[in-house]
Amino acid sequence: MIWRLGQFLLIGAVLFAGKSWLEASRPAPGPEPIEISAMQEIGIRGQFMVRMGREPTEGELAYEISRAVDEEVLFREAIALGMQQTDSVVRQRLARNLRFVDGNTEKSDDELVREAFRLGLDRSDPIVRRRLIQRIRLAVGDRVRRESIPEAELREVYDEQAERFRVPARVSLAHVFLSRDRRPSSLKVTARVVSERLRAHPLSNREAIALGDPFLQGHEFTSLGERELANIFGPEFARAAFSLASDNWSEPLNSAYGLHIVRISAFEPEGPQRFELVKAKISAELLAERERVALGTLLQELKKGYRIVRLKQ
Repeated sequence: MIWRLGQFLLIGAVLFAGKSWLEASRPAPGPEPIEISAMQEIGIRGQFMVRMGREPTEGELAYEISRAVDEEVLFREAIALGMQQTDSVVRQRLARNLRFVDGNTEKSDDELVREAFRLGLDRSDPIVRRRLIQRIRLAVGDRVRRESIPEAELREVYDEQAERFRVPARVSLAHVFLSRDRRPSSLKVTARVVSERLRAHPLSNREAIALGDPFLQGHEFTSLGERELANIFGPEFARAAFSLASDNWSEPLNSAYGLHIVRISAFEPEGPQRFELVKAKISAELLAERERVALGTLLQELKKGYRIVRLKQ
């Protein structure tokens, strides 16, 4: 497809520009290898177990190690670009850390930051590390997101994935609530009397609701699907509500809370969401995918400048 060709051409251009920008902004990577020690591997394995509650497979462990290498590459690139020198969050963190360590309240933040850089604290603090990795990811992402996606391309995705953008039937309703706790012996009789009155003498929603009891989650709901309705009132109520005719007060419907006399004010049949309602979501997804591909490809290029060593002892 033409748009897919355009997409790959755009990503290629972004990658070329991003790589050129990085190469022009910093000297070539030094010979220091990226080493994954046995202790680091144990730590990576342990972090996986905390997240997943089990040992990683060999494939999963290899993926986690690859991610650790990627983060180290991004961190080194950020340092090489001097991002630690200009980032206000990093500078504040380093100044605060050093002030806490030596208790010196007379030095300015700038003096403390210079001392922190001299001591190499910008390379050992985990929060500084995460911040710089985030900064360089955002820098690459910004280059991708400068290019807007044509509406024709968004509409093509919308047409190709029509089933994905379908929404279930939805209803808008009001209900008069009669509490089982408040009326343990007269609930059914009261519900029948109120229901007959509403059918004989039409009232506004507000007037009708005043005949019943307070309901914590409200008395009027707009554009809810059956699942959403079931989450509030229970599945039995939801199924019954979707079978009601519009604009008439119903017979009492049962829920775990009591009885409800319901009036359906609008019914929206199942169907596709309008393009205008989902095009922002489609655009965000396409840009996120392009950013992922661009960053992944750029990382592969950058890693060619590093020697990666996995130590066994």
